[in-house]
Amino acid sequence: MHRTRVLMFTTACFFLSSINVVVAQTSPTFMLQVSVVHTETQSGDDEEVTVTMKNISDHDIRYGVGGPGPLFRLHVQDEHGNAVKETVRGMKAHDTDPNRPRFAGSVFSARLKSGETLTDKIELGKEYDLSVPGVYRVSAYRTDPWTHTVVTSNEIQITVLPN
Repeated sequence: MHRTRVLMFTTACFFLSSINVVVAQTSPTFMLQVSVVHTETQSGDDEEVTVTMKNISDHDIRYGVGGPGPLFRLHVQDEHGNAVKETVRGMKAHDTDPNRPRFAGSVFSARLKSGETLTDKIELGKEYDLSVPGVYRVSAYRTDPWTHTVVTSNEIQITVLPN
């Protein structure tokens, strides 16, 4: 009887410890944050959005550099919740141009160590059509290759004023 209890206890501990491992592996390995210097801008002016990725894991994160498409994706919506169209430059930068030639070039891997941050600046008005005055909501997202989850940043608002 004592052996059965010990076996059941050992099995339960093993089962519970394996659950903790699964939970730990589904936590994001990084966080994203977007910021902007000015929350109001004139139509036709360009606003630079800063995207910061911080490694919040206990291991290095590898990411691709030099390939097609950006490191982060932006989600840009107008005040009605509609996706804002990309400019010609934006379609090329985001690798969404339907007439694009096949990618040719070098891709290499870089490493973001635990606790380190990576910052990217995006010229929002050059990549998205912000010609209509109004309020735009901007956030960034990226798939975490370690956990296969989509990590989303905070959301900022930018007001485009008429000239």
